[in-house]
Amino acid sequence: MTRAWERLSTSRFVREDLRAAALPWLLARVVVLVSFWVSQHVDEKVLRGRHFNVPDLGLFIYDGAWYRSIAEQGYTELPRQGLRFFPLYPLLGRGLGEVFAGHVDVALVAISAIAALVLGALVHRLVVNETGDERTAGRAAWLVALFPAALSFTLAYAEPLFMVMAVGMFLALRSQRWVPVAALGVMAGLTRPVGLLLVVPAAIEVARGWRESALADRIRRLAAVVAPGVGTAIYLAWVGIEYDDPLLAFSVQSRADLRGPTVDPFTHVVNAIGDLFDGDRFGAGLHLVWFVVFAALVVVLARRLSASYAAYGAVTLVLALTASNISSFDRYAYSTFVFAIGAAIVTARAEIERGVLVVATAGLSAYAVLSFFELYVP
Repeated sequence: MTRAWERLSTSRFVREDLRAAALPWLLARVVVLVSFWVSQHVDEKVLRGRHFNVPDLGLFIYDGAWYRSIAEQGYTELPRQGLRFFPLYPLLGRGLGEVFAGHVDVALVAISAIAALVLGALVHRLVVNETGDERTAGRAAWLVALFPAALSFTLAYAEPLFMVMAVGMFLALRSQRWVPVAALGVMAGLTRPVGLLLVVPAAIEVARGWRESALADRIRRLAAVVAPGVGTAIYLAWVGIEYDDPLLAFSVQSRADLRGPTVDPFTHVVNAIGDLFDGDRFGAGLHLVWFVVFAALVVVLARRLSASYAAYGAVTLVLALTASNISSFDRYAYSTFVFAIGAAIVTARAEIERGVLVVATAGLSAYAVLSFFELYVP
């Protein structure tokens, strides 16, 4: 694995990995833009403008509006619930906004779009390194861009940036390059609250060869494990200084219209089974379907790749199910990139691959339309 990392050059990354990621990345954006136009047209011509409430928001619907406000005004000018959005993405948007003549919104979209392209390329490289199979790597690049829950990767959301850090961490972890792991871990912890979960795969990979490691190497390994927590702690320390409560960034999410209070994850599964047959089929019932799919992919990952992949996916699913409000369950789960890799592994047959990509593209369009009509929260 180390040799594969060392052979990777900038020219190879551009020639092979970015090339593999470019077409699905472009298609995803075309699908979402066409869905936006169709939604607006249907509302104007059929619904008489009663339901389409986001023409002025565009790519800044839902969380995107918060990130833009934070980048433009800072946290202290906004309601405290804005603290749940971690700072690296809006800070980068504010800094890059100077390049775009002060247009922070353009900068945020550019960061998200570039990160999504790099994400596909890094996933392609990671799968090539793990499996040696270019076709599987290509499917992973397609699925990470076109899966329905990947809608947030086309919006002004922090997910693409965070996932770049996460995939980069795995590339460095699997080649035992602990300094890059630590740097990426800190940045991941500053980008999303779930950055803390990267401690799990880091600990698994660090444990390999621990007994044979010298003291200096052990120090670097420990730094790699704690790095996501350090990134999170930096932001929480600032919150504590400004608001006298360092945990406010997490506690504000306990509102019922946000994540809600923590619950027993099995409660959601039982309730969702009932909703699937008699109740909110497109709410909790639909999330049950996604849970089954993701849980099956965890098994695939456990059988085919290092334990760190399955562990990362499993801990993500458990955490997502502890929220009383799971309206964005599929997005939270799919921002754990390992599921795209698992899906790529099980769709090796050509006819299955084509069918899955067609269904995924249609699903992405449907999710976009539902989001633009405020019927789904990406």
